[in-house]
Amino acid sequence: MTNVIQVQAMGSSASQVQAISMWLCEQPPLGHKAPRPGHQRFLFCPACRDLAHQPQLLSCRHVFETCAAVRAAREKTGIASFVAACEAANVPAYHLYVGGKDPNLCEVPLPEYLDRGAALLKLQSSWLELIS
Repeated sequence: MTNVIQVQAMGSSASQVQAISMWLCEQPPLGHKAPRPGHQRFLFCPACRDLAHQPQLLSCRHVFETCAAVRAAREKTGIASFVAACEAANVPAYHLYVGGKDPNLCEVPLPEYLDRGAALLKLQSSWLELIS
């Protein structure tokens, strides 16, 4: 049984499940797919524009893996260590993380998967605070 089905069957934390779903759908609230209310559509990351040498294309993967503006949030939530482990294993961190797999391509236990949802919520909140 996959983690997504287990989550549905157990009726687990809605906010954690919703966060994972949003990241699976390329995180529309970031504003790179369509404009956020009161903002223009972002082509480049507004959060790290003053920190990067050149403008960085805005994507979920950018925020998840490389956005300098939310580096501390990635480190605090454990996302940074997951990304480093995936880089060492030469596997794609973003899709494994939101898909519930570890760097060895094995499914993680449901509680860990839900913890990832909480970490993604913290990362998203950190990023959105910077552009508000």
